[in-house]
Amino acid sequence: MKKLEISLGHDCNASCIFCHSALAKNKLKMPNNKIKSILLNYAKKEYKHISFTGGEPTIRKDIFDLIVYAKEVGYKYIDLKTNLFMLSYPSFVKKLENSGLNSISFSVFGFGDESYSKITGIVKSYSYLLKALKNLEYSNISSSANILISKYSYKDLSKIINLLLSYKIKSFSFWYISTNELKKNKEYLLPSFSSFKKELFSSIKILTSKNIKKIKILHIPPCLLKNYAKYYYNERNEDITLIDLMSTFNIKNESFADLIKVDKCNLCNKNDICAGLRKEYYNKFGDSEIIPYFVNKINSENDVNDKL
Repeated sequence: MKKLEISLGHDCNASCIFCHSALAKNKLKMPNNKIKSILLNYAKKEYKHISFTGGEPTIRKDIFDLIVYAKEVGYKYIDLKTNLFMLSYPSFVKKLENSGLNSISFSVFGFGDESYSKITGIVKSYSYLLKALKNLEYSNISSSANILISKYSYKDLSKIINLLLSYKIKSFSFWYISTNELKKNKEYLLPSFSSFKKELFSSIKILTSKNIKKIKILHIPPCLLKNYAKYYYNERNEDITLIDLMSTFNIKNESFADLIKVDKCNLCNKNDICAGLRKEYYNKFGDSEIIPYFVNKINSENDVNDKL
């Protein structure tokens, strides 16, 4: 299915330490009339799925109008990518629902006040997350959690999973952090895979024990995931056209991440489905953890579980 994603600008109500929007000098936002023109143009091209992203799209006063307009011109499924802070207000969630929003994809940066405030630069940001999750629990808007794996979260992945499950979240993506936009001190945010694989695998076991079907792992090569490689997700397999203030591109040909492949990848029987390793990860940790999948495939799931 063809999908359209529009980045509405760099404005945000947080200042996350790794985010390109927080680091952008230009805080311009896309004008309402331009957004509507894009929506109409792609609706005529038979696009039925639209995601609004940013920056933070929920801080735009016209976000409800844009959702309504998208419905009017023919989009059947409307998604919003958000940090959830504005959804801590019940009335805001209700307005999104009444406008016709189908789903939200939200980011989770850590567990507890300390990690959240360090990541977002907002003192009470963790409490906003909890309030929003409570509001969404009583909403008809479906929710998908994007869990960011960094030095601030990797030890608490199972705690994060259990928290989200308590609010009836049923879709989960694990994202290894990107620090491409940082000019210095980026290494301190990056955990090695060996430091968090036990916690990641335990988290997946929790989800599968609860019969959760929607699980994705992004930017961690399948050879590192062993028998959990079936949850590996290559974003380039999607037919997504992304439009921002400066450009238009299809994610099949581009990526949100700076990814590379090493020589030993050519030996792997999953090389064709793998997008590669984050460049900043390779620069810090090298490729010693990369073992071509023709070796890993002989391991049974019991062998993996015995190591947890």
